[in-house]
Amino acid sequence: MTQKKDQPTNPFLIEGYVSPEYFCDREQETALLTRHLTNGCNVALMAPRRIGKSGLVFNCFNQPLLRDAFHCIYIDIYETKNLDEFVYEFGKGILAELRPKGRKVWECLGDITRPDVTLDEIFAYLSQAEKPCLVAIDEFQTIANYPEKTVEAALRKRIQQCHNAHFVFSGSKRHMVAQMFTSPSRPFYNSSAIMGLEPIDRQAYLEFANRHLSRIGKEISPEAFCFLYEAYDGVTWYIQYVLNMLYSSHLAISTMMLYASRLAIFLFSLSFQ
Repeated sequence: MTQKKDQPTNPFLIEGYVSPEYFCDREQETALLTRHLTNGCNVALMAPRRIGKSGLVFNCFNQPLLRDAFHCIYIDIYETKNLDEFVYEFGKGILAELRPKGRKVWECLGDITRPDVTLDEIFAYLSQAEKPCLVAIDEFQTIANYPEKTVEAALRKRIQQCHNAHFVFSGSKRHMVAQMFTSPSRPFYNSSAIMGLEPIDRQAYLEFANRHLSRIGKEISPEAFCFLYEAYDGVTWYIQYVLNMLYSSHLAISTMMLYASRLAIFLFSLSFQ
């Protein structure tokens, strides 16, 4: 059988996004986030790491209603440590989507040694895009840890003045994100709709798993999947990791479940290091 161009070898993705076929459920969340964005609202999206925030954003950006009408831009700032690094990642993500063909990204901007000036240029670039922009900034709470203490105010001012773009501010540290968007003393107070993200419904996840496992003649029982789901507290990435191994392994599912229980202990121990 010839593999389709956008069809992965293993349907249980543990990184990246391909298409809705390989994205489990989240129908209500996708509809809500899409509705907020098409109504011109910024959104603060809060959920623990590995629960599927980025996947939800990409799934929304893949909806024809958004994909065809907007420039959709995703930027991950998790590794940034200061304003200079933020400006670099922010500008790189936006200009990679909007830059004229044949021009290198930073040919469109001035010297990054002046972050405040460069931010103005980036937002001016957003404002001049030929169609509206949707910008998702992942791990947005990171900016609160920068040594520069005016970053929130500087971004809030520019975002408020940029009428050609709407933003998704996603974060994995709920208390930090909540404070940024609900505390009257913070610049982003009352600036965005608040969305939380819970684990994927267990029954929907089971049906998704067996739909793809059936392609290779495998099936996971409700009892085995319940064990898997509970072992990882419904956290998407860990469940996908085990399902990915189930799909590619020649071992029986019962044997894989034994390995999964040991893996659960190991992976969760890593998450606290």
